[in-house]
Amino acid sequence: MAFGTSGGSCSFVTGAPQSYNEGNYAKSRADLTDENGSVTESTYYGAGNIKEHTATFALDCSGSIDATALGEDGLAEISISTSNGDWPQVTCKWYTGLPQCQSGCTFALSVPSVEGKRKAQALGLSAGNGKIQSSTWTASATLSLLLDGDGVPVAYAFTNGQVSASVTAIGGTITASGNMTLTNTTTSESNSGYATVTGTGEMTLTGTAVTSA
Repeated sequence: MAFGTSGGSCSFVTGAPQSYNEGNYAKSRADLTDENGSVTESTYYGAGNIKEHTATFALDCSGSIDATALGEDGLAEISISTSNGDWPQVTCKWYTGLPQCQSGCTFALSVPSVEGKRKAQALGLSAGNGKIQSSTWTASATLSLLLDGDGVPVAYAFTNGQVSASVTAIGGTITASGNMTLTNTTTSESNSGYATVTGTGEMTLTGTAVTSA
């Protein structure tokens, strides 16, 4: 077994590879039951040659996020996290082996600016004059498959593009930037520590219809 990781075939991020996973897309199962309700035979279907890939990178000084749209090149999700004790981490999930026919949408991404430095950073939500302790930003879309009469995938679509974000800070006031909607804020205080402010936000991505055969 080889030591280390190359990040697989990920073309969406440039950075220091941290982990990579590849597996077959989960199949569905149809069961045949007898008169007693016991399963006597099972058939698995619906995955074809589709593979799911997940890779995580740490952004250093020369790192970059190159993803431009969900649904392009099979990209289903990109997630960024920062903290005041680590370099920014970027995780991508994408699919290969998809059917030739694509419908649905692609969703253009406006990825937050991330510095390849070991510090917490604002990602769609900021904390004013507070000190950010950690933050997350995730964009995702849902993969849907069209199956033929034998349960084989013959077309696919990406739908429901969404962005979610969170931030934790010491002091300050949480605000959202761009089209992000601030959905919740909380403040926690104790008699032996500084007040902690947390916030979450969401945004719906606008899709561009695409059809290829």
